[in-house]
Amino acid sequence: SDFGQAGGRGGGNAAGFGRGDDAPGRSDGRGTQAGRGGFGRGDDASGRSDNRGALSSALGGLNAARASAQARENAAPNSRVGQIAAYENAMLLALAMPTFTEAQIAARNSAIAQARSQELAAAANRSLSPAVVERVDSLLGLEPSDPTLGVTR
Repeated sequence: SDFGQAGGRGGGNAAGFGRGDDAPGRSDGRGTQAGRGGFGRGDDASGRSDNRGALSSALGGLNAARASAQARENAAPNSRVGQIAAYENAMLLALAMPTFTEAQIAARNSAIAQARSQELAAAANRSLSPAVVERVDSLLGLEPSDPTLGVTR
């Protein structure tokens, strides 16, 4: 029974001290993460836990973005986790696009918007909002981008 603290991503997907590598952890609610498979408290991008229920509810089926990288990699393409993996891959390609010229920036923004309006929208069982997009991107560890791109409301 080794109790350890493993580093992870912040941004609100808080999970705390895990036992071994795969036991649930506890959260400090500040957006720090340790221990794989833990359950978090901080649900908004800043890691504050005061509005966690509302954002988790707004995420709906997109809470599947909490799945591990290995689960996303091995998921069936038509499953919710598989659809989120397709979104993640599309976003990684879009975010890797160059941004040296106005035309390149426009092309990158278009690719981000397309990933959200097609891949992420397909996985969602609710309408997308900038807050939901920002949270999903944070859960996936994607670099920050304009959360209004590809969102119609």
